[in-house]
Amino acid sequence: MQDDSKKSWQEPLLKCLFDMAKVVFTALVVGGCVILSFDAPINPDLIYKEIIGIIATVIFVIAACYINK
Repeated sequence: MQDDSKKSWQEPLLKCLFDMAKVVFTALVVGGCVILSFDAPINPDLIYKEIIGIIATVIFVIAACYINK
């Protein structure tokens, strides 16, 4: 009985965490790479956003994998 109740909240939470990882990666990391590809001077704030995006993506994926165990 307990396995059913655990799976009932676990699957939507996993989907949400993976979707958040995809959104963060797309918005911060890919978006930042597109901006860096232009011939504009490199702004340190942009580098910080790239780093935060990578870290947040990794955290969301690790949390989802931990919950999936």
